[in-house]
Amino acid sequence: MKMIRPRLVPIALMLAVSACIPLSSETAASDESPQAVSFQQCGLPQSLEHMTRRDGTRTVVHDGAGTIGFISNYAVNTDGAPNSYHPDDLGGSGGLAINTICNGANAFSASGQRYNYSQCQPLIDTFRQARSEGWNKPGGARMDFYGVATKDKTDAVPCINESGTYAGYMVSTTSLAADPSLGVCNQERYLNALEVNFIIRPGSKLNGVGMNLRDIAAVVNTETNDIHFAIVGDTGPATGLGEGSVALLKSLGQRDDFPRTRRETYRYGQNDVATYIFPAADLAGNVTQDRIDAAGKAAMEAFGGKDRILSCNQELLGTQ
Repeated sequence: MKMIRPRLVPIALMLAVSACIPLSSETAASDESPQAVSFQQCGLPQSLEHMTRRDGTRTVVHDGAGTIGFISNYAVNTDGAPNSYHPDDLGGSGGLAINTICNGANAFSASGQRYNYSQCQPLIDTFRQARSEGWNKPGGARMDFYGVATKDKTDAVPCINESGTYAGYMVSTTSLAADPSLGVCNQERYLNALEVNFIIRPGSKLNGVGMNLRDIAAVVNTETNDIHFAIVGDTGPATGLGEGSVALLKSLGQRDDFPRTRRETYRYGQNDVATYIFPAADLAGNVTQDRIDAAGKAAMEAFGGKDRILSCNQELLGTQ
């Protein structure tokens, strides 16, 4: 899912330990930094430059063996939330959906014109046309969903929640399954962005550097030094350096409300966030917040505890 950032203020830090996975169809507009930056406390002697969508170029430091760190602002991600997308509230402004379908799909008109998130109204119009034609009329409009589950990828017919509180909503997906034993059209298969702290891995530039699905993260509000544990649970665009679930952004911002519309959702964005990612953390079984918290505490202690995290914060923030 693509999200926009509500404001532009520098600083959020990520330190990661992992290998990588190919994700987005986009490629990161970034190159190796000509000079490495050395961090004595963190031991991250190498660096590269990573282009973000709205925050300019950010320095990513790493040790060449899987530990990485970077600074960026955080946008909010609703994927996996059962109220993320609704066919009768495609813009996310009617009080049903907390996001717009433009952040969960591409559309193709009958003539073959492709519309993405940056062409939202034509995309919505094409969605309505495809739905009115039964989704897969030969030569008709069609959808390419990436944030919504489909019964058949070829036909691109969206899965709809059939019962319960969120009956009528489209089934919103995450790259990592909370319970992989459930079917693709079961909303509970996916991480719930309203309940589970997760972050998004951006693009392919980090291939060979770090950050895999299921890695555990310690995410820090650098104003309060409060630490919240999360999992790498979804994938996103190459320029999406710094993006987390609604639950995580609620915790970081010390909020007790839930968004009701797309505009309210965007306001959950946070700046000055420090994130540390630990690979291959001990999280067995289905993904729950309790298991994330337990694995995160153990991984953070093995890393050197909160003192080392705060020391790394100071070193990395001191370069800005």
